[in-house]
Amino acid sequence: MGIIVGLLVGAIAAARRRRHRATSPAASVVIAVVGAVVGGFVGDSVEVGHVGSSFDVESFAAAAAGSLVMLAAYRLGGGRV
Repeated sequence: MGIIVGLLVGAIAAARRRRHRATSPAASVVIAVVGAVVGGFVGDSVEVGHVGSSFDVESFAAAAAGSLVMLAAYRLGGGRV
């Protein structure tokens, strides 16, 4: 679940930031996938969604939040996504 959400969020971020491309679209997707997986595990540890479960809103929200946080952290840390 997290990988699919990360791919979607990363692709959207890459398309949205196309004009200011300092990082490749592939890097945006990889960063988002990592964030989604981490977000999924964090969500599972605080009992919001379940890693490896079928689709549910809580798991999707945790993975999407993880992707967005990872992309924002990368950008604030000096990278441009």
